[in-house]
Amino acid sequence: MTSPCLSETLAVTHGITEESPPLDLAALRIKAASLAPEVVGGGVLALTGPLGAGKTTVVQALVQSLGYQGSVKSPSFVLQHLYQTPDLTIEHWDLYRLLDATPEQVLTLLRDIGQQGSLVLLEWPEPLISCGWGRDVPIWQLSAPDESSRILTRWEPRI
Repeated sequence: MTSPCLSETLAVTHGITEESPPLDLAALRIKAASLAPEVVGGGVLALTGPLGAGKTTVVQALVQSLGYQGSVKSPSFVLQHLYQTPDLTIEHWDLYRLLDATPEQVLTLLRDIGQQGSLVLLEWPEPLISCGWGRDVPIWQLSAPDESSRILTRWEPRI
């Protein structure tokens, strides 16, 4: 479940544009792949949700739908993986290890995110959002109402 603080922030800065019905993992991959045209030009997309909600599954489907042929893994231990397609560089960040970082540490990291004019996919963006970042960034929130289904809620900036 998303933290109450994040939910309150999203309610002020973003509006829900879509909420999927419960999806199994295969349907979640298909849904994510169908949304790839929305990010093909680059930009930033933040993915939030509890452990096991499907954030990496969504990233895998997006990256592969955009033409990357290799394996797509969570960068939990290295913070970032880069994927190159014929048309786009994709930065895949996982900020889970930074949930307890100081604001100064997080803001220092912000200098490195998205510096290549690429598509930036951020898992666990909460450290950045808590520093005031992301008011203009689409956020895809994943939830797992039970072990076999996932719900994808799309939040778009109000600005």
